[in-house]
Amino acid sequence: MGVFADDDGSGYLLSEDRDHVLHIYLLAADYLSIEEVVSTTLSADRNYPLGPHGYESPAMAKVDGRYYLFGSELTGWSSNDNQYATAPSPAGPWSDWRDFAPSGSATYDSQISTVVPINGASTTSYVYVGDRWDRNDLFHSAPVWLPLHIHDGIAQLEWRDEWTIDPRSGSFS
Repeated sequence: MGVFADDDGSGYLLSEDRDHVLHIYLLAADYLSIEEVVSTTLSADRNYPLGPHGYESPAMAKVDGRYYLFGSELTGWSSNDNQYATAPSPAGPWSDWRDFAPSGSATYDSQISTVVPINGASTTSYVYVGDRWDRNDLFHSAPVWLPLHIHDGIAQLEWRDEWTIDPRSGSFS
């Protein structure tokens, strides 16, 4: 599951299960209940409008009026090349899914958890927060924090051995 708060105050619950695939729900104004399903990756005839697979661990971001939906393919504890789709609204229509990390990198051996916007005085930057699952010791599974560049419909995850972010300016270095 994931959650997303839009800039107009609307809240969304992002939820996946194997039988019903990925749904985006509009939350009530108090965020305590669901108002309606606004988008689903599985249609009534069981075709997959967002691709041939299901996605789990959903996360969403909004950049320059465009929504970015991130997800991990259904591979359990094994990492994979996570993907994203874009849309003009949480209701869609959603684009085809595509990689945001280098193909074959298994998203740097991690699974998307959330996207954190850093709103600085000079720019807004985005931090990818992922899980690097250790199936033999889940408690000690390491988080992965990396710069995520989002602009003009493209999301790209960048590997850095070391990096910092200035929360005042919003810039990575």
